Amino acid sequence: MVLSFFAIQPKHSQNNFTNPNKITACTIGAGLIRETSIGMQARRLRLCREKTAEIGRCMRRIESKDNPLIRRLSRLAGERKFRRTQGEMVCEGEKMLREALTSGVPVREVVVGETRQFDPELLARAEAQGARLTEVPESLLARLSNVETPQGLVFVCDQPVFTLERLSQARRLLVLDGLQDPGNLGTILRTADAFALDGIVLCEGCVDPVSPKVVRATMGAIFRIPIVMAKLEETAQWLAQRDIP
Repeated sequence: MVLSFFAIQPKHSQNNFTNPNKITACTIGAGLIRETSIGMQARRLRLCREKTAEIGRCMRRIESKDNPLIRRLSRLAGERKFRRTQGEMVCEGEKMLREALTSGVPVREVVVGETRQFDPELLARAEAQGARLTEVPESLLARLSNVETPQGLVFVCDQPVFTLERLSQARRLLVLDGLQDPGNLGTILRTADAFALDGIVLCEGCVDPVSPKVVRATMGAIFRIPIVMAKLEETAQWLAQRDIP
């Protein structure tokens, strides 16, 4: 159990736990006492604002729906064939961006709404890993989102989809054939991730695993479990060669 509290140290106290006249936030847990002063919090806030201003200077701005990037994102969101040829996909939200960056999947573009507030460290991390940052009006961002309430951030990253050889060491696999519902596939991916399966193989007739609806339904699991797309006959032969029932 962790106990958090605030304490005010009076001037006349001889207790060395805190400095005189300083309000301190203390966290006690596992025998560890950690002290964070209001001054330190103010300094972090100042640095955060400075980082936000720095990122803002690095961002380019787009206002036209006919801009090549906007057209590209729209096609990636709506066309399976275009996603396949480009090897990229569109995701939405800070949580998904954090998952993508943690997984090591290359993030190419990050587009944010002009009135939204985001974690500047997250955007700086994306930029450091090679992403290009762009600011757009909210009306334009809404065109790129396929949800009723946009999260204010969309990004383009490489598809985390592999070949069967990526699963050469796997022993616990799930093979799916003909699964069409995006929400069901997203739920299955989350469940497979929760049970620590080694991977998922999607055969003919399955919904596109990197379509925006599936990606959103995975809640980040798509970046944590290997996904392979292969023909059913090829998959059956591959499993038989490795004595995987």
